[in-house]
Amino acid sequence: MGTKPQLTLGWFRYVTIKDVVLLVCGISFLTLSAGLHWFVISGLGSFKTNLIYYNANDPLSMKRLLNSMWKMVIFTVVLFISSMIGMTATMFFCDRQIKAYQTSYLKVLMRKDIAYFNAHKPGSLVELLNGIDPVVSEKIGFFIYTFVLFWSAQIANFVNSWQMALSANLLTVFFIFSAITQKLATFKAVKRYNELTVRIENMVADVLTGILTVINCNGQKFEVERYEELVDKQIKERRYLKYSMAVCIGVNAAIIDLVFTACYWIALVMSFRNNIPIGTSTAYTDYILNVLCITWQITPYFAFFRANYGTAKHILEIINSPSTDHEEGLNRPSDVNGNIIFKDVHYEYPSRPETKVLKGVDLEIKAGQKVAFVGSSGSGKSTAAAMLVKLLNPTRGRIFLDNARLDTVCTSHLRNIVGFVPQEPVLFTNTVRENLCLGFEVTEQEMRDACQTAYAIEFILRLPLGFDTVIGAGGVRLSGGQKQRLAIARALIRNPSILVLDEATSALDTESEAVVQTALDAASRGRTTITIAHRLATIRNADNIFVFENGQVIENGTHDDLVDANGSYAELVRAQRLGDNDVEHRLKVIQRNEMKRRRSTIPEIVFVKPKEPPMEKAFSVIKFIAYSEKYIWILIVGLITGLIEGFLLIPLYIAMTDILLASNLADHNLALVKGRNIFLITLTYHFALFVTTSISGCLLMKYGLDIATKLRKAAYKKILSQDGYFFDLSENSVGNLLRILSEEAQNFDNAYDGSLNILLCYVGGYIGSNILLAFQAPGFALSTMALVLFSGFICVVLYFIVQYQTRKTQSVKEQAANIASEAIHNVKTIQLTNSEDHVLNLYTDTLSSNEGSYLKTTIINGILAGIGLTFLTYACAVIAVLGVIFIAARKVSTSVVLTAVATNVRFVFQLAMYLPDLSRSNKAFMDLYRLATGEPTVDGSDALRGDRPSRVKGNIILESVTFAYPNRPELRVLRDLKLKLPRGKTVAIVGASGCGKSTIVQLLSRMYDPLDGRILIDGIPYPAMNTQRLRSAFAFVGQDPALFDLPIWQNIAYGHPSATLEDIENAARAANIHEFIRDLPEGYETNLGSRGTQLSGGQRQRLAIARALVRNPAVIVFDEATSALDARSEVAFQAALANATRGKTCLIIAHRLSTIRDADIIAVLHHGKILETGTHQELIDKDGVYRRLVVGQ
Repeated sequence: MGTKPQLTLGWFRYVTIKDVVLLVCGISFLTLSAGLHWFVISGLGSFKTNLIYYNANDPLSMKRLLNSMWKMVIFTVVLFISSMIGMTATMFFCDRQIKAYQTSYLKVLMRKDIAYFNAHKPGSLVELLNGIDPVVSEKIGFFIYTFVLFWSAQIANFVNSWQMALSANLLTVFFIFSAITQKLATFKAVKRYNELTVRIENMVADVLTGILTVINCNGQKFEVERYEELVDKQIKERRYLKYSMAVCIGVNAAIIDLVFTACYWIALVMSFRNNIPIGTSTAYTDYILNVLCITWQITPYFAFFRANYGTAKHILEIINSPSTDHEEGLNRPSDVNGNIIFKDVHYEYPSRPETKVLKGVDLEIKAGQKVAFVGSSGSGKSTAAAMLVKLLNPTRGRIFLDNARLDTVCTSHLRNIVGFVPQEPVLFTNTVRENLCLGFEVTEQEMRDACQTAYAIEFILRLPLGFDTVIGAGGVRLSGGQKQRLAIARALIRNPSILVLDEATSALDTESEAVVQTALDAASRGRTTITIAHRLATIRNADNIFVFENGQVIENGTHDDLVDANGSYAELVRAQRLGDNDVEHRLKVIQRNEMKRRRSTIPEIVFVKPKEPPMEKAFSVIKFIAYSEKYIWILIVGLITGLIEGFLLIPLYIAMTDILLASNLADHNLALVKGRNIFLITLTYHFALFVTTSISGCLLMKYGLDIATKLRKAAYKKILSQDGYFFDLSENSVGNLLRILSEEAQNFDNAYDGSLNILLCYVGGYIGSNILLAFQAPGFALSTMALVLFSGFICVVLYFIVQYQTRKTQSVKEQAANIASEAIHNVKTIQLTNSEDHVLNLYTDTLSSNEGSYLKTTIINGILAGIGLTFLTYACAVIAVLGVIFIAARKVSTSVVLTAVATNVRFVFQLAMYLPDLSRSNKAFMDLYRLATGEPTVDGSDALRGDRPSRVKGNIILESVTFAYPNRPELRVLRDLKLKLPRGKTVAIVGASGCGKSTIVQLLSRMYDPLDGRILIDGIPYPAMNTQRLRSAFAFVGQDPALFDLPIWQNIAYGHPSATLEDIENAARAANIHEFIRDLPEGYETNLGSRGTQLSGGQRQRLAIARALVRNPAVIVFDEATSALDARSEVAFQAALANATRGKTCLIIAHRLSTIRDADIIAVLHHGKILETGTHQELIDKDGVYRRLVVGQ
């Protein structure tokens, strides 16, 4: 990694002149705003003093009152303007820096080698990209303001009276003691809670990613129990944290008001002893105490800043770490012949250095040759190929390209001259055109020629918008073969000198493969071509075949030479030979008729963007109350207790006003005694305030936590019982479901934390004080009430404007985040296509595409922040104006005005702070409610519903089945399909990509129901049979197996908890994976981690096969289950399959026809209809479609 980066020198590396101006402007105006508070408070002190000593018969008394009032009003206006400008400038600065960090981080990530991504989970890298919370821009401005405000308040108070300043600062001691006590009491609980949160999120991500496996294996109950167990542990810790917080809030509330009352009493004493005007003293006391409360409110910011600091530091460490970004001085050969030499090449993965992947590989490939790498899974084929494009670099040894060391060739230049088609094609959420070019400049004709060569032009032109059709999430979903052909076209579009095909035709049906293979043969002329293949028919004409085994090349030569040598390669060939004598002749026939048959073999488009119903987003009070059930009484009692807490403030405010008015008594001793007695009487109220605040807080927090937990559990359980219709909707993507279960559940819960408790306190105080004012001065009470309500209305309007603008900017940010997420998760494809700069430009252009809305949002946020920072001062000034008007009219007493100043201003301030929490909570409730109460079309959750035969024989009939996906009802995927799967027989279905094979599997697992016709098992219609019982009779092995973060033995026994260790080991042996597991350090106890990504594709596939075999099902369905197996593993599997399927109904869907030649029945599917059926030999004798498919292999 080199030297440790000097982080402290790099924090402002992305600061421009514009950023410097914004930062200086922000700090200057925030400092000015905080400093101006001194002058505002001075005016308030004068106003209160003049109010206390006001004499209606003295004209000068009113003049002094007016002067102090206007002084306060003028400074308040200046205060608001400076606060608004300062906050807006600071937010602009922070947002620009966050964007710069994110862009640079993504740029560096795109140039990391694949070994880096093997050692770091893509999910965590994506999370880090979005890890700097955008709210930091607001919090930093508020922090700067509060920092200056705190010290200016301290200076002002010590200048006015050091005794009063010390008295007020006693509150700081109480706060610090309370914080330390709570921190010590909850430290371990916070740590346990965070650990459980991470475990839950990782588990849910694994389960939702492999949801089809969970459903098909009836793993819902196991997963729900696993989830609820972890959630219960998490909630236990969170409940302790919340109750601790409630008690702490109660203590702090009592202490705050206790110190306020005490300081007023001390101010009374100081007014007599030191001749300090009590109005000025109490004004400064209010000032410092309010500042201390505000400062206390930002103490959680330190944890927030620490977390964001850690994220920024981590991002900078990655930015400073080595990458392949600086290669301008490396060789950029203009003329590449394509000679490749490996000399004693070794490699081991950094995450597993004890495992040697390559062990001294020596090989030579001459320019223009067609060569092949073959061997078992994990033998090192793909690793060697990855080194050719510098996805991986040798740990020892050298690779040469045209006599130049590969490590001296510029990586970006190298990837322009080497076309790489990976085993698993990756397409991005964009148009076909963008997916093909990925930033590479190419003419329309060149793009069409590449698609023609890859046998992709016809199905592209049949898409709704042709090359401009959006594919991927939210667009047209293509079949596996169609994706693979686009990937091949993407490689050919760059006209590479070297072509690497890593199982490039593995997802194609045999007819398409024959045509594409012919096209690839033509495309490889004049190019060095390296093919990695398990299907040996695709490399039989290679000039040289290298056989890999255990990281070494054990033999090489032509197909005929290696067959004659009767070694490892010959053994692989015998395993895949179909036995036809005229293969070569019929392959030539196919090649001659290639263009004639192209249009007739174009598969249908499988799936397009759903026509989704609008999501229900409006908050429903009725649903909220109904779902709360018995918990609603907890909420009601908590709300009432919170209001009572506010009512208790009224006597305290009256007591504080009486202390002020006591200074007007002629007898000073009597005034001091009265002030002391008032203070002692209020101690009872402070204790009552502590009790009611704590009880209210505990009840509200219990309600929020219990309802959030109920929603989470119900939503998760319901998600796992859903069907294909549910998961086809884009709103139910894995990412969105994860967000709702974690983020939205917390958003709902947060609305019932301390902020609601504090708001209720001020609401109660507001209601009580206005009732009191209404009896004393109805006109003044109505005026102040109108002021508060109008101010609240303005805040609400501005808030909703911000919400509207935020939704617009948030949509753009989500688009940019999706671009980055796709790029990081599929970085191999980005690097292979040399598209790093294209992705970066797309990301930055997307972020910059809505600057207008972003500018409006920031300015309005600045206005709201300015109101929030100055509202208390503004409200005091306006109430003072109203007070003077009513006093001049002799309609109100000075004591009423003083009480109004004390009680009316805090309510709106706290309401403005609470509104965002309430809005997020309401949205979160509706999102969770939708998931928790949504009923599936095919319910797989109720174990008691439908027939539950004790034994399922496995006799299946599909009677005139017609089906179309609900999102594209006009496209019939299956048309009047008739098919029988007799008990104990093996039935194979073959056909072109997109013909409906996998749709049949989805219907058999009852992810969907047919539109017309019916499916019967043992004579029982599917809807009449219990869904869980039905699925327990099946075992499904798909093309892309899902594994979970569980020990290997538990992954194999998944959905079959009664399996013994002996059963598990026998299934592993049958799937040819037992020896691999046994050789692992922890054997069957080895935890596979997230999605089992530490294993190769073949190893994951064999574990999935073992999982199917251990269930001992009546029906086994293999949907391209052997696609990732090498030939030797496939031979072993075929032998195991013969034993495992004896007496069982078996359905095999395959492109590789060697896997189904022994099937009892082979059905050829074309455009949703069965064209022909029979045994292998019967169909060969018919000389029909099946025979053409066979000849292709």
